[in-house]
Amino acid sequence: MYKYGIFYGYWIRNWEVDLEELKNYVAKVDELGFDIIELSCDIVDQFSSSERQELKSEGERRGINFTFNTNLNQNNDISSEEEEARRRGIRHLENSIKLIDEMDGEVLTGLTYGAWNPSFQGDFEEKMSYFDRSVESWRQVIKTAEDYDVKCTVEVVNRFEQFILNTAAEGIEFVERVDSPNLGILLDTYHMNIEEDSIPEAIEKAGDKLFHLHVGENNRKPPGRGGHIQWDSIRKALDKIDFGRGIVMEPFLLSGGEVGSSIGVWRGLSEGKDLDEEVRKSLEFLKRKLE
Repeated sequence: MYKYGIFYGYWIRNWEVDLEELKNYVAKVDELGFDIIELSCDIVDQFSSSERQELKSEGERRGINFTFNTNLNQNNDISSEEEEARRRGIRHLENSIKLIDEMDGEVLTGLTYGAWNPSFQGDFEEKMSYFDRSVESWRQVIKTAEDYDVKCTVEVVNRFEQFILNTAAEGIEFVERVDSPNLGILLDTYHMNIEEDSIPEAIEKAGDKLFHLHVGENNRKPPGRGGHIQWDSIRKALDKIDFGRGIVMEPFLLSGGEVGSSIGVWRGLSEGKDLDEEVRKSLEFLKRKLE
């Protein structure tokens, strides 16, 4: 059986949440039958040490595991031509790794190799310069991950959100060049639907370098709640690579606010349905399809 999770951002319109809200989401995912909640390093890092311990204890009490997300920006882009921006990004990732160790988290996810939604109008040769700088930065970051024994990922996303890693093949090349057992790739069915010739083949190609899987429909609805992703084929691919890591939903249905703007949800996708009930049914669907 897999461990299933969901990103806390599914329920919110603005990224900032306080401790009590996050504790409520931990309780909610437990009650809905999930094993994992994916949180933001940037949010949890703002809590005091005692608040982080309180959140950690709530997860332990309910048997909910934590995975963590962070996204780089123009100011701390480790692929940047600006050395100081790279230094800030390296420090940010190292601090995120230390936070995950403190919280007994399972893995670091997100846009960890370049800025999210950057402005780029270069050619392939220029893209590879960004690729090379990011690899060199990760060779520094990975030492911290190895020291703290934290698993980290680079998330392969679609061309409209980042330009460095758009396919599993590019993600594999990246982690092979960094060359550490603590760095793997994160694939996402939403992004793969846009970029890959075959989602199952991309999963198989990733093999044991696939450290984390995000799942959602082609329109960012929860799995099985509309859309055309071929889940039977995905199950076969996961079986072939003997995947045994976390599978986390990352759906976005709510328009408006910071989240809707960041993700590009320009129309309400919930269609008046109960958000909790939608993901409860989606979890049941995933278990039927993937096990």
